Amino acid sequence: MNGSLTLRGCWRVRFRDPATGRTWAGGSYRNAACLNGKSYLAAWLNLENPPLSGSTIYGAVGTSATPPSGGDSVLGSELARVVLATSSRLRNVVTMDFFFGSGQGNGALTEAGLFLGATGGAGSGNLLSHVAISESKTSAVTMTLEFSIQVG
Repeated sequence: MNGSLTLRGCWRVRFRDPATGRTWAGGSYRNAACLNGKSYLAAWLNLENPPLSGSTIYGAVGTSATPPSGGDSVLGSELARVVLATSSRLRNVVTMDFFFGSGQGNGALTEAGLFLGATGGAGSGNLLSHVAISESKTSAVTMTLEFSIQVG
């Protein structure tokens, strides 16, 4: 092939205190695109019948300190996962939001991931993006993980 197609992803974290309505930004992180998820995406583009819908796209957070790599298929230590809350597209950039309520994903968070063809079970699906993060979440706040992927 003469041309190449790349996937570049960026994660952003936003917090909200439901009691006061106060919001603030957490960090912004670059991901490792994982072969497992890229293969699933290619199969979907080739009409090979893998299901891909909003109900099979999940965001997850975990507590492993192992650096992410393109060969990963699961998070190192998954703590919580939620289904896709909203998504939008502007030309070649898709933005997906994953909402963690006050009782979800609490603790010192060191990794996040995006799973395609997944269920609510830890480790299910195909890991497209794995990223090292450094965030702390408590039950006093909610958190939105925003994942933007650029196809270019």
